[in-house]
Amino acid sequence: MKNVLILLCVIVVMVSCKKTKPITPTPTATPTPQILEKVVSKITTPTSNFTETTEYSNSLDTILVKTTYTNTATIYTTKYLKINSQLLTGWSYSNTALSTTFNYWLNPNGSVDTFSSIRPNNTINSTGKYTYYNDGMLKTDLSNYISYKNLYTLNTENGNAKYRIYDFNRVSPLTVTKDSTVYTYLPNKENVVSHTHEQLRIFGKPNKNLISSAITYSLPSNNIISETNYTYTFNDKGNISTRLWVITDRINNVETRRDFTTYTYKQ
Repeated sequence: MKNVLILLCVIVVMVSCKKTKPITPTPTATPTPQILEKVVSKITTPTSNFTETTEYSNSLDTILVKTTYTNTATIYTTKYLKINSQLLTGWSYSNTALSTTFNYWLNPNGSVDTFSSIRPNNTINSTGKYTYYNDGMLKTDLSNYISYKNLYTLNTENGNAKYRIYDFNRVSPLTVTKDSTVYTYLPNKENVVSHTHEQLRIFGKPNKNLISSAITYSLPSNNIISETNYTYTFNDKGNISTRLWVITDRINNVETRRDFTTYTYKQ
């Protein structure tokens, strides 16, 4: 009887092992940080279809960003070099021709305090100033160009930008506009890789959660101008594998842009 029981136990174990399948990891609410290596976006507008590819490479103090498009032969490259804890400088190139030189002066937290940029032909020289909330999130972003000024003011809540006010002022011809963008987020999905200046992290603390939608209103009328919606898929570490974002012109109720983006991370 004892031998029979042992034999039955062996059979049960063998059958159980045979039927066991590999478990596919599912994304968690808190992803594992990964270093972004490549972003490929297939972009569709009412007048064009093209692909944008951005590749990132970095060493100890240098970050290189290269962007190419299928609708042009031009290669756009930006090199960031950290001089010290207070200064980050960089150069942008169109193919091999220098297009912009810029400097970011950093605050003690490592975020940008002021910046300046110069083009070889002095056509778009600019300066700027950034301010931050106590938690490190961006509060204001002011850019002064030769003929116009941009001011972005963000209101934050629970670690995310709740809404943004955009003021635009042009000297000649005199133009003053103002709009507001309201954001919603995926409540249970944290944003580990910031999709603006992915590896730089120099413009304050990124949003806590992944953005779900953005609706822009004209001010002071509060008429809806446009709506952008985002959907994602995730890899086994919980980070974004693909992202689809669609912009709809709400004045004319027509889709104006659709981007399908694939993210590749360093192994």
